[in-house]
Amino acid sequence: MLTRKEADTLVQLRTGMSRLNAFLHRIGAAESDQCDCGQKPETTDHFLFRCARWREERKTMVNSARNRLSAREPYAAAVRQPPADGVGRLLSARSTQRGSQGPRLHHEGAGCGDELWEDQPARPDKGRDTLLDGYSEPEFERVCHELWAHSGTSTECHFRTLVDLLFGHYLLTRGGDRRAAEISDLFTFEFAGEGSTRCMPLIFTTRAGKQNQHGRLETAGAYRNRNPLICILGGLSFYLLYRWDLGTEPFPDFSRRSSWYDIRLIKGNGAGRTAAFSYNSQRDWLGSEDGGTEGD
Repeated sequence: MLTRKEADTLVQLRTGMSRLNAFLHRIGAAESDQCDCGQKPETTDHFLFRCARWREERKTMVNSARNRLSAREPYAAAVRQPPADGVGRLLSARSTQRGSQGPRLHHEGAGCGDELWEDQPARPDKGRDTLLDGYSEPEFERVCHELWAHSGTSTECHFRTLVDLLFGHYLLTRGGDRRAAEISDLFTFEFAGEGSTRCMPLIFTTRAGKQNQHGRLETAGAYRNRNPLICILGGLSFYLLYRWDLGTEPFPDFSRRSSWYDIRLIKGNGAGRTAAFSYNSQRDWLGSEDGGTEGD
């Protein structure tokens, strides 16, 4: 069994020779005066890089080392880059373009160890998961346009995904907060003195969430956008209009709190009005190219 330390020693081949020798003894491949291939070995470098006899064993060693390194190790994290498609691909267009030249590999210019270093970037992108790793306004508008354009089929699903996307963009809400949101978490009021037209912002409140375990009141708000394609109030209005007027869901009874407080803001397709939107459906629709498939 390879330990974490031994796997790390294998991946980081530029460590001291004593650690490498100890590792080779551990796996039963200790050095001798003459290799089994008939050539005189050049220390561990012959076994790790040049000997044709040990090619398959080297691949096995590399796979074992990669599997045993935790996700916190820089080399292991570098080789796991899940593909993005659909809306996810559009939202990550900037980071994809920034890395179009590909990472610099450890084995470039070294002349040896290709099997071990072919997937290890020398300098991971420090802009990843920062403010630089985002999307532009035209890219966001293009995503919203696609959802509007395909709303003729699976109308409720496309409007639901549009609202989900707009709430995440403008209100900076987590996916779990949006799935748990109810229409009673929304309200509005008029801002006085804001010009010739009425100013009615959308206010969203929550007292629970992954990062709010103690019932703290959190509030977020958004105004109308002059561009109707990316307006959060416009998208929400069309979504609720379809649900309560064009769809089969009855209009809420606002005379009693018990009649409408538990109605979900974003509900699953075909599910009850108080049923939560599932994580898998949210992930599939936001990550699919044409809006995904119907159902939860």
